[in-house]
Amino acid sequence: MIKVSLTLLTQEVDALDDFLNEIAPSPWLIIHNQVQSNTILEGYFESTEDFKTFRNDAFGILKTILEYERDLIIQVLEDCEWVNAYKDHFKPWSFKSFHWIPIWLENQYLTPLNHNYLYLDPGMAFGTGNHETTRLCLEEVLNIESNLNSKSSMLDLGCGSGIISLTASKLGYEPVLGIDIDEDAIRISKENAVLNNIKSDVNFSVGEINKLLTRAKFDVVIANIQTDLLIKHADKIVKCLSKKGILILSGILKTEVKSVVSHYKEITAKNGDLEQITSRHMGEWSVVTICLLNKKIEKTKDQPPK
Repeated sequence: MIKVSLTLLTQEVDALDDFLNEIAPSPWLIIHNQVQSNTILEGYFESTEDFKTFRNDAFGILKTILEYERDLIIQVLEDCEWVNAYKDHFKPWSFKSFHWIPIWLENQYLTPLNHNYLYLDPGMAFGTGNHETTRLCLEEVLNIESNLNSKSSMLDLGCGSGIISLTASKLGYEPVLGIDIDEDAIRISKENAVLNNIKSDVNFSVGEINKLLTRAKFDVVIANIQTDLLIKHADKIVKCLSKKGILILSGILKTEVKSVVSHYKEITAKNGDLEQITSRHMGEWSVVTICLLNKKIEKTKDQPPK
């Protein structure tokens, strides 16, 4: 196994996110290391030939995104190193009384009495909580918990490792549907459901947003995807939301919040009065929460965008 890595500049991350989504699925990952406060582009290839093929086909485009040209760090991994490489980037974390724990630390991490938890093995799928967008979404799920009826339903668009869907299930959401375009992500989500003994109330499916069936309505819809996709597919996303539902949008840079809010205001106004729109930020990333009609959410430090 060949591991290829490169430390990124902050201003390169968004463009690379766009590029990798265009060529998905791909062997590349963008990893945000909160301990070292840096962002790394990592690629994993079965052989040197596989890397050479990718380099010839796509790396020329990737290099045009970088602020300046620099050398890649190339490592040959033994099988055991490859299997465990991603584990270095996933550490336990918590918000309020919920804990997200790597499954390999199951016997080392002590959860306080009466606290909830989720064991996770994300593999190469996106979604550990280390990235600000995932963490913001999970925090919002916890923030709105007290404002929902029992057995509220949830749609998780771009479910990655299943971390949001499975957290929702542990909180009592039913049913929960997670959708991703990546077959490996769906496989990993299902495996994580098994790790947590979560069964019939959560389903995962390979699918694209532009092919969503709009007959089903959900109390909460979460879309943690790119801003351009949030805007492009806004109509379909909103149609999946119940009349008194809550919409949580992320994958949004601070600089993009106003345009996202403006676009969704126009669309959701057709379905009912907007009770509240809030945004919160973590680093350069944001989450936008839209509540229709009389739904209320817990107040946060950030003010609604003007």
